[in-house]
Amino acid sequence: YIYELAASTGGGTSVSDRYVVHTPASCPAGIPPPHNVTVAGARSLFLAWSSPGVQEEDGGWERMRGECGCQQRTGAPEKTGDDKECGKWSLPGRRPAGPLGVGPLALPDLLPPSSPSPPSRGVVQEVSVYGLQPYTEYSLRVEAVNSAGDVSSEWRPATRTLEASPAGAGALAAEDREQGPGSGLLECWDPPHTPNGVITGRLGLAIGVVLMLAFAEHPSSGQYGQPPPRPLSIGPNQVSLTWDPPSEPNGPIEEYALLGRSLEDEARGRSNDEDLNNEKVLFTQDHPGDAISFSYTAGGLRPWTRYQFSVRSHNRAGHALSTWVTVTTKQAPPSGLAPPTVTHIAERPRELLVSWAPPLQSNGVLLSYRVQRDNVSFPFSFDPAVTRHNDEDVAPFTTYSYAVTACTSEGCVTSPPTHATTLEAPPTTVVPPAVGQVTAQSLTASWDAPPGHSGRVTEYALQLDGQDAYRGRALSSVVSELRPHTSYQLALLACTSGGCTSSTAVTIVTGEAPPTGLQPPTVKVTGPESVEVSWSPPEQPNGIVTGYELRRDGEVVYVGPETRYHDFTLLPNVGYSYVVAANNSQGAASSVAAVAKTHSSAPSGVGPPTLQPLGPSQVNEYEVRVEACTALGCSSSDWASILTPESPPAGQTAPLLDLQPDTNTGLHTTFLLTWSPPAHPNGVILHYEVYRNLEHTIDTRGGAPRARQLAARANRGAHSAAAAKATNDGALVQSGSFQKPFVAMVRAVNSAGHSASPWANGRTGPAPPEGIAPPTFQRIQATWAVVDILPPRRPNGIVSLYRVFSQDNNTYILLSEGTSQQQTLHGLSPYTLYWVGVQACTCYQCCRRGPLSQLLTPPAPPARQSPPRPRTLASRSVHLEWDAPLAPNGVIERDQIETCFFGNGGWGSSFLPYREQGGRAQAVMCRDGGVAGLLPHFSYKLRVASFNSMGSTASNWTDVTTHGEAPLSPSPCVVTSVQLEAVLPMLLNEATRSL
Repeated sequence: YIYELAASTGGGTSVSDRYVVHTPASCPAGIPPPHNVTVAGARSLFLAWSSPGVQEEDGGWERMRGECGCQQRTGAPEKTGDDKECGKWSLPGRRPAGPLGVGPLALPDLLPPSSPSPPSRGVVQEVSVYGLQPYTEYSLRVEAVNSAGDVSSEWRPATRTLEASPAGAGALAAEDREQGPGSGLLECWDPPHTPNGVITGRLGLAIGVVLMLAFAEHPSSGQYGQPPPRPLSIGPNQVSLTWDPPSEPNGPIEEYALLGRSLEDEARGRSNDEDLNNEKVLFTQDHPGDAISFSYTAGGLRPWTRYQFSVRSHNRAGHALSTWVTVTTKQAPPSGLAPPTVTHIAERPRELLVSWAPPLQSNGVLLSYRVQRDNVSFPFSFDPAVTRHNDEDVAPFTTYSYAVTACTSEGCVTSPPTHATTLEAPPTTVVPPAVGQVTAQSLTASWDAPPGHSGRVTEYALQLDGQDAYRGRALSSVVSELRPHTSYQLALLACTSGGCTSSTAVTIVTGEAPPTGLQPPTVKVTGPESVEVSWSPPEQPNGIVTGYELRRDGEVVYVGPETRYHDFTLLPNVGYSYVVAANNSQGAASSVAAVAKTHSSAPSGVGPPTLQPLGPSQVNEYEVRVEACTALGCSSSDWASILTPESPPAGQTAPLLDLQPDTNTGLHTTFLLTWSPPAHPNGVILHYEVYRNLEHTIDTRGGAPRARQLAARANRGAHSAAAAKATNDGALVQSGSFQKPFVAMVRAVNSAGHSASPWANGRTGPAPPEGIAPPTFQRIQATWAVVDILPPRRPNGIVSLYRVFSQDNNTYILLSEGTSQQQTLHGLSPYTLYWVGVQACTCYQCCRRGPLSQLLTPPAPPARQSPPRPRTLASRSVHLEWDAPLAPNGVIERDQIETCFFGNGGWGSSFLPYREQGGRAQAVMCRDGGVAGLLPHFSYKLRVASFNSMGSTASNWTDVTTHGEAPLSPSPCVVTSVQLEAVLPMLLNEATRSL
């Protein structure tokens, strides 16, 4: 009984583990007595019984035991009526060592190999019991036993076995008696020690003067010379056998019994003595009559197992047992192949480890394993000793089905599949987010799931200038609290359990808003009739300021982009109020009013000053004016401007290195250099100079590195320069080497000097490797080899993949690939010359093949031999022709014709010579040969076996029947022996006439 407990709440139900309880067993009850008791001979009985009607134990009987009592009745009066227990036997059991009537009488195995061991309820059981005493009464009952006890049936009425030949006849005594004329002889003898029946009479004969005595105390005698069985056909699970009657039956044959036993039990722990007595009665033939041959097909056998068979023939006097014949069943496809085990490899989502166990029953010699992925076999197989494979050609987060196929020479079996899902990997590609509505302070972004199938996306991160603006699993987000008219870098980060991948950044500029933070203008009275008004741009322009508007006492006096206005035609000694407004596309912002009062009067006509620079400084433009003042006021001149002398530039930033593919080769060996102008040009930049460091190292002690000028061009007013293949934004520089450091800088030059940027570091891309050595072979077998790969002398990058290929004319065949420098080549053909090379790759298009090496696989036994074809057929010979094996797997050294004499089981063979060329056997495509010494009009089976240095292979059988011949003259009949039943009447008549 199985119990489990379930607990329920409002939130759901939880179920416990199962608890299994076995109730105790009780004694069986209600077993009927045996029935259908039939006397099979002098020493055997046949009986049947039924299982108990009540059985209180689940799982079947532990054992079934029969018990018999016997009542011996013989011709001697003193033994009549004696009863005694004869013995017991168990189901299943084995014949005991004790004598009959003293020890238990056990049975052979009662159930055939294909039947279950425990009998089910109500099933009829039956058995033939041997080893009994002739002409003896037996009472029978059945006892059923389980772990709790036993129960016995009632005794069945006694059954008597048949008579058999007497045993232990007494010695003969003779005494001369003269009674009248002639002479007489008185014979005396004791009765037999074991009559085995009722003595019916005695016989004495005399011929001439010689007295011949024969006693009819043996109704029949035992037979001799039982021939062993012969196999007709052998399969993986059955053997067809035939046998002939004994050469000397010595009486009518009442029964044949075919016995069988397995020779493989000794390997499973059974001793030799036990194995010799482990025979089973496979078949019985009662009252066979005068048939000249018998046959039976023994089924339920195990493939590739040695069995022995024997025939036991019975007559009334006893039995004869033939010699044992050993037969090995054929191989069969394996069975019991469990599904493979598929495990993950940590942090390697593109690999799976597939392992498997050998089949429970190999049913022969395992030849190979094959692994199937999604019902498609790999193009290579595995040796029987290999039970694991690392599959390196799978996609992340993908469900695969794996199965294993095990093969023998007779077929293959495929295991049930195992489904496994690979680990998740970071997304391969993430598409940048799409920006929807953009306002001055917010934007709406949306995105799609990453293309491909690398895993389940667990989180998205929307990054704004490298900072997270949103994290979650939604596919859109609104980002607020932004600054108006500001450029932002927007990127999307998608994460799975295997890692994260970021998209490229997109540039977003928020919308404009009205300016804010406009300070009041600065007013300066410049005379009795003028006021100079100046102002600064708004602190937050929130867009592009399109112009300013200056109002004097509410009246617009200036509209334009300047931040200064000189207001003339004013009245002296009058106060004026000035307000400035800044405008952009979204509105305007006005400042607070600034008040100025003109002078009462002021000088006029003040001229501008004359300016002259005195020394170099940072280049700036200055404006200077002169103001003349009196007691009544001041008057200012116009502004005079001057530029200070130039000085060398300062603050030149390092250039940006962008690796570009070469237009001719497509390899990444060219850099596009772009840069910004110096922070302080200190004059007019005449041109820029680009330098490359030839030593690939930077001198930290301040020394100048050995460099070469790559580009120089005047580009006045521009922010970049170029040379060679150049644009206005940068210089295109070819490196000419692969996977090497590239160090460059830019120098800004004006009339006073130059400013050098820091060195910028880069590295060129990979290229096909150079100097690939031919492969070497560490171990070579007939169908596989281990190859060693040397690294290229100039890898030109990181070698990410090695491929091993073979070349046949202009065709390249991939044998294996991987990152290891030692690989195993599977699926090779025996005794084949391969030209093997190595291909090394540093990137997808950066692969190169190396020189080839010779690989000669050793020979293997030949295979696929076609059957012979009869060319000429006669009465006593046949001439055949055949083709060489389709897979010689070496040099065929000789052929052999094997002959099977149909219906006889004998074997013969003849060998064919082979051709010698250069000291080695050379294969020829078509061969022929003949077999002589055959019988006329007789059926034969012929096949051809081909041999090389490693083994042989045989073709299928070809049936031929020889031609007939004229019959031969019969020889005279010679009688060599006469049966006793035929000659006794003749002797009796002759003796009577003589007496």
